[in-house]
Amino acid sequence: MKLEIDLKLSKELRILDLRNNEFSNFPEGIEELINLEYLYLDGNNLNSFLDTIYKFPKLKYLGFRGINMIG
Repeated sequence: MKLEIDLKLSKELRILDLRNNEFSNFPEGIEELINLEYLYLDGNNLNSFLDTIYKFPKLKYLGFRGINMIG
């Protein structure tokens, strides 16, 4: 599954809910969401997410229950 983020419309995005999708990688451009405070990744099949979450300086909550680490 692929998700494209329109960065012009989402620079001020504070909450992103990506729960229970079939993502194996983060959506392209997600690191541009510098105002993100809440990120829900529960129930995905991510290769890695630790390298990416450090790019969100305002992140207050990370939901990652049920993540199946693959690779």
